[in-house]
Amino acid sequence: MEKDNNNPKQYSNLIIKVPIEDEMAKSYIDYAMSVIVSRALPDVRDGLKPVQRRILYAMYKENILPNSKFSKSMGVVGEVMKKYHPHGDSSVYDALARMVQYWVMRYPLIEGQGNFGTVDGDLPAAPRYTECRLTKISLHFLEDLEKSTVDFVPNYTGEYPEPTVLPVRIPNLLLNGADGIAVGMATKIPPHNLGEVIDALIYLIKQRQSNNIELNSNFKFSIYAASNYLEALNYDIASKQIPYPKFEVSVTTDELMKFIKGPDFPTGAAIYGVDDIRLAYETGKGKILMQAIAQILTDNKGKEQIIVTQLPYQVNKAKLAERIYELHKEGKIEGIADIRDESNSNEGIRLVIDLKKGFSGKVLLNKLYKLTEMRLAYHCNMVAIVDKEPRTLSLKEILEQFLRFQYEILIRASIYELNENIKRIHILEGLKIALDNIDEIISIIKSSKNVELAKESLIQKFSFSEFQAQAILDMQLRRLAALERQKIEDEYNEVNHKITETKNLLDSRLLMEEKIVKYLTEIKKKYSDDRRTMVFPNYPDEINQKDLVHKEKIVISFSNLGFVKRMKEQEFKLQKRGGKGSLGAPIKGNDYVRHFVYCDTHSQLLVFTNKGKVYSLFAYQIPEMTRKSRGTSIANFLNLDKEEKITSILVRDLEENFTFDIDQLQEDEVFKSDNSKTLFLFMATRKGLVKKIPLNQFREIRKTGLICISLEYNDELIYVRPTDGKSDIILVTSNGKLVRFREDQVSPTSRNSKGVKGIKLEKDNFVVSLDVVRTQEDRILFITDKGFAKITKLSDFPTKNRGIKGITCYKLSPKTGNLILARVLDHPNKELIVISQKGISIRLKLDEIKLMNRNTTGLIIFRIDEDDKVSSCALI
Repeated sequence: MEKDNNNPKQYSNLIIKVPIEDEMAKSYIDYAMSVIVSRALPDVRDGLKPVQRRILYAMYKENILPNSKFSKSMGVVGEVMKKYHPHGDSSVYDALARMVQYWVMRYPLIEGQGNFGTVDGDLPAAPRYTECRLTKISLHFLEDLEKSTVDFVPNYTGEYPEPTVLPVRIPNLLLNGADGIAVGMATKIPPHNLGEVIDALIYLIKQRQSNNIELNSNFKFSIYAASNYLEALNYDIASKQIPYPKFEVSVTTDELMKFIKGPDFPTGAAIYGVDDIRLAYETGKGKILMQAIAQILTDNKGKEQIIVTQLPYQVNKAKLAERIYELHKEGKIEGIADIRDESNSNEGIRLVIDLKKGFSGKVLLNKLYKLTEMRLAYHCNMVAIVDKEPRTLSLKEILEQFLRFQYEILIRASIYELNENIKRIHILEGLKIALDNIDEIISIIKSSKNVELAKESLIQKFSFSEFQAQAILDMQLRRLAALERQKIEDEYNEVNHKITETKNLLDSRLLMEEKIVKYLTEIKKKYSDDRRTMVFPNYPDEINQKDLVHKEKIVISFSNLGFVKRMKEQEFKLQKRGGKGSLGAPIKGNDYVRHFVYCDTHSQLLVFTNKGKVYSLFAYQIPEMTRKSRGTSIANFLNLDKEEKITSILVRDLEENFTFDIDQLQEDEVFKSDNSKTLFLFMATRKGLVKKIPLNQFREIRKTGLICISLEYNDELIYVRPTDGKSDIILVTSNGKLVRFREDQVSPTSRNSKGVKGIKLEKDNFVVSLDVVRTQEDRILFITDKGFAKITKLSDFPTKNRGIKGITCYKLSPKTGNLILARVLDHPNKELIVISQKGISIRLKLDEIKLMNRNTTGLIIFRIDEDDKVSSCALI
């Protein structure tokens, strides 16, 4: 039929119409399955991807064995590409190099000579420069390959056969793990310890035996072997539909985890969270936390060092060091003096981080865990090919699939050996007949014109098979001796015995399992090593911001309009009494510095407000700034109401200010404590009311705060101090009056109650200070808003009843200004920092403030401007 280009209808009977979405779906699925099965995912039986399997098989066929000399990697790559792997050389060489790298493979399958890369991410040298050969353990992937233990298929050209799977005798999928990305799915299986996995396999077998789980009623594998030499000659096990036994036993993941503690990475490190490991083993998916191993050392100069000796799996050491340097450069971590890589082939990884003097190695290490890959998660996704399909497998399923494959290998190898022995026994039977009739056989051979006629004559005379007749013709004359005849008899008996043993093995699942256990035990004895990765049952303590902050002395200031900042102690230089101080941040509007707190970065601040509420704030939460910075809004940390102002601040966990542990305080300890314990918080309001609350009512402070006192109209909470229940209380007013009374005159009440009268106030007078007297030797410091101060003995103020007007403690005048603060000096404080409303501060020694009697004006310690006033102080 002639083509007519103008008549397309002539081809209509050759066109098949298919919806495009159906064709796209089918083609994409075919492509995806090709990638999944033929490239990216390992087979559950040998734990290898196709390229890995082809490399090992090619090296085996080329006799590049552990006891042979090294062979050029380029030759191996070429052989694999030529015969088995229809892809580029880089994919083959990359796979080969990974099987050499001991930091990637828990049990390397190829031994390399030359540069095969480093843990720093350096690439291997070109394949023409490197050499390789199989390792000893990889031979257990290839033994019995000639015994029809696995099926073979033609290669991509149809010229050479290649195995569909290797007859591995070790559980490689778990030992070396797997990592690959296919189309629509991926696999990520962690490596494990050989000894642990083998112990789990043996436990599974023993459990099956103890539960008496039978193979199959009336089932014998010996029936799948040849019954005579003619069958044995043409036997092809690959064509047999043999129902190999499945391995199923009822065990829990917890039982298996008695043996397999968790992944065992080649780079060691530590993993945390047994519950996460269990979840990954039960479902095939999960997240396992890995963390580097590091220790903190101190040199003879008092400087600390962090020594990192083990890294999480697949972490690049060079990039890690570079990341640490970048964080230091960006100011996210401080105190690093130097970073050195002292790693070598003998001692392994050794990354040294030198710290500057005074910096904490623990703080820096916690930061490194939080900000770098020294701590990261390994996301398990245990996907493998099972019966030509991808499946997500649990730990138990992987172990069962491996044992099922061991049955198959053992059965096929046994059937092969049985067939070979049947063929051999057939030959030996012919040789025995020949030896019994040796003279006649020699005569027949001598009289025959050629070998073919001799063979025909022997077959006709003695009913030999061609197989037997050929063996007789091939027999050497030395075998006619009596001794050789006995050897044939012995061999005949030995082969007969082997046939019996093999049949017994194929008829007994128990014998099969005993043989598998024996082989696994030998493998463990030969290759097992110690676990490298430490397993901890629980997560490491959660790293909070406190663990990431260097502990150091600081000063915190709070302004009247709610601005707060943290400053280093070194910002305030020591000066002489009467100095003008150091300029702080410029004050805007009617704002001024109201509170000044000396603590350290790890301290907890209990913040009390004029509305009678208490909030909790940690010092490290406040950003560090310079003395000249305005600060940041307190609204970023505390949920204060619009009219709420901070009036008192207690520092928790500092001996010189406020020491107690709420969690250790028991209810029955409230009223029977010694003087060393803080059991109450004592409060005073602006109108002179006082109140005492048991400390156990402040166990938990919500973000929205806790009410600690019910206030009368137009009253404010002014001061809060910790007490032990047995001390004296001092209240000081703005007009220089002081009252001292026993604390036990105020009964403990709940947080929601009102106070009782502590001091009787005169008109336009108010309480400016509250403090606690613990010993009679204490002194008291007074400071006025014009920068005057003095120290007076507490013995000048006898203990009276509460609710009185008090006695004069300071002789005030327009020159001195009003009294703003009184502090009991019951600790060996040596220095004082005073700050004005404009943010100007002065730091001086307490020794420079003179001891004076109660009815004096004091001396100037801080010369401030006429429009400025002293607002607060902090004792150091």
